[in-house]
Amino acid sequence: MRRTATAMSVAAIALLAGGCGLMDRLSNGDKPAVALLPPAPLPEYAPGDTFIYRTGNQERREEVTALTSDTVAWTDDQGNIWTTAYDVVSPMISWQSDPELGRGRQNVISGAPADLFPLQSGRQVAFTVEGSSETMPAGWTMEQSCKVVDQAQVTVEAGVFNTFQISCQRSNHLETLYYSPVVQNYVLRVREYPFGTQRKELAAYSHADMPQQASIAPSAIPAAMAGGTPPELMTREEMQASLKRLEASVMRLEQQIMQMQAARAPGAPPAPVPPAATPPAAPATTGVNRPLPPRAVPPVPQAAAPGAPQPLAAQPTTPGVTQPQRPPAAPTTALPAPAAPGQENFGLHLGSYRALPAATRGWEVLLERYPDMLGRMKAVNSEFNAGDGRGSFIRLIASGYATNDQAVRACKELEAKRQFCKVVSLPAS
Repeated sequence: MRRTATAMSVAAIALLAGGCGLMDRLSNGDKPAVALLPPAPLPEYAPGDTFIYRTGNQERREEVTALTSDTVAWTDDQGNIWTTAYDVVSPMISWQSDPELGRGRQNVISGAPADLFPLQSGRQVAFTVEGSSETMPAGWTMEQSCKVVDQAQVTVEAGVFNTFQISCQRSNHLETLYYSPVVQNYVLRVREYPFGTQRKELAAYSHADMPQQASIAPSAIPAAMAGGTPPELMTREEMQASLKRLEASVMRLEQQIMQMQAARAPGAPPAPVPPAATPPAAPATTGVNRPLPPRAVPPVPQAAAPGAPQPLAAQPTTPGVTQPQRPPAAPTTALPAPAAPGQENFGLHLGSYRALPAATRGWEVLLERYPDMLGRMKAVNSEFNAGDGRGSFIRLIASGYATNDQAVRACKELEAKRQFCKVVSLPAS
């Protein structure tokens, strides 16, 4: 307890001194009005850091659960568990389940994605990824490359952010990440496929180690010190860990101060016009990031046709939280009804798994993800041998349709939502 109090006192004093000094420097009228980001180091995570993203009408809450020296463990509100590296450009290291791949793992076998940091325009890396999974035990190898293209200001549901624009050429698509040093993560991810584009944007975030980021004041003297009892000293390892977290906190604070000062400086270019008007904002909180809603997140509409990221300009202060009503969802195309019992001639192959329990869980996940499309279907498990010594697998099939045309139509609807789907013939009853 005394170690914690001592560390918090040191952190508060350091933040106060660093923040005030930066304020004095930025108050100088000779400083440029445009807030250009300094090189950004690798993100610093802590268990409990939470990021809520929206992809189309789907919302996903991602949370840091554990850390090692080189990996970050994550979970989400759908029960998925996976690990990544600290840099935001490396592909997923491991995952526990996937509707098509099952459990899997990947490794970078050449190159170093983390060398992209500290982020600055023009910096680039190339690397090779090797991986395998339950349904693809033979594995795969992919060449990938990433480059910091420029700095850009983007508007997403969580607010307006100054970011580094990172372009990554993946195996089958181009991925653009807009990384915010303040958020310590990307605020927008755009994936361009041959058949279309997918946007994943930040709706809200919370840093577990900075609950009172804007309330910088000297900490109260610990009771132990007031009573004359010297505090227990931290070990060298504890001090180094505390200083590392403190440096990250100071960096986040400085980024916020620089952007707010630039927004108030004379001659600063105007910020982009936010999306359409929303109901009156709730009273602003003392934190510098948008307060995170409870786990049962109320529906928030996606910004209507948000503009493309703009050249970096002064970032305004974080707006107050609003809770607009979600507009009526666009009507979906009616799918053909499943065939009557005994007439199921065709089904939809949705994934393959090593074991029956994994296939059962995969069906449950798919039902939660596509209730309108699969709610009236029934799961059929078909075992097959992959050959080449790879063993047996369980094929998950949604049954069923009377005609091939009906099954193809349903499959195209699922493929449009990025779900693997293949029409298969069912054995006669």
